[in-house]
Amino acid sequence: MSTLSEIEEAILELPLTEKSQLVDWLDEHRDEIAPVTDGQRAELRRRQSELLEHPELAQPLNADFFVGLRRKVADVRTAQTSAR
Repeated sequence: MSTLSEIEEAILELPLTEKSQLVDWLDEHRDEIAPVTDGQRAELRRRQSELLEHPELAQPLNADFFVGLRRKVADVRTAQTSAR
């Protein structure tokens, strides 16, 4: 089995058509990979409705957002690993 870092690197090296196929596959298997509770689904619908009714509330995401998100995920993983 590969590490997550190895999988991420391999995905980035895929041709665009294969990346697109991967995205489609992930979307088809979303519930198996990351199950969503009924409460979470209801909250997602509420937020979507709110944005449709008030599009001015939407905030664009930039590259810095994703860099920060990756950092937060890495910090959580590090904390979980050291807690073991």
